[in-house]
Amino acid sequence: MLNYASIVIITYIAGHFISITSAFFIEKYMNKKLGYPSIYLFNKLTDTSEKVCCPSCDELNADKKTKIKNRIINSILYPITLWDYLTQRLCYSQSLPFHLANTTWLMIKEGYEKKFITNSKLLKDEAGLHDDLFRLAYHYVYEFSKQHQTKIQNYVALYGFCRNICLVFIISFWISVPTFIYRFFTESNFIYSLLSMTLSFLFTYVFYVGFVKFYRRYTLEVLMAFAVLQSRETIS
Repeated sequence: MLNYASIVIITYIAGHFISITSAFFIEKYMNKKLGYPSIYLFNKLTDTSEKVCCPSCDELNADKKTKIKNRIINSILYPITLWDYLTQRLCYSQSLPFHLANTTWLMIKEGYEKKFITNSKLLKDEAGLHDDLFRLAYHYVYEFSKQHQTKIQNYVALYGFCRNICLVFIISFWISVPTFIYRFFTESNFIYSLLSMTLSFLFTYVFYVGFVKFYRRYTLEVLMAFAVLQSRETIS
């Protein structure tokens, strides 16, 4: 029983370690490169070009320590950064069509001004929920729309799962690389190491794309629910 209990405790701690670490590295990287979904979903209201995502400009204005930290994160997440460079992030982070984005944003903006009495300048300067204002919509929907709770929780679980598994494959990739190099130059059987490295490289990006997509869907679900609640209250 002691051995079984020890395994359970170690597994529990390892799970939390992976979750915290993946949030620090992978989620931070995504927010730096793409911005929050609550912002880039409304890109077409502020930019008529065919940009797929809205990269953050913080790196241009960051101090030396921040730039070093970002480079370390990019190096650790090399399988993701390389895929992003090769695909130009065309597989994810698409903004909403203009008419849908415009209609939804007008309802969200009206709801924020009525429900939360927020500074109107925060919502008029540019479309999208900046300065972490998305939290207000999330808690409002969770409190007043019970039918959306399960769907929102499912998206949170899915994007958390994809983010954590993505980190596992990144760790697997970095273990496979030196193993492959060592076996290649010592003329050992390096096929399995090469296969492990290749699969880890591929699956890292698959689960990263899954993380971004489910994070986007979670945000979109909250924003759409919030907008619908405003229209329902207006009708009633």
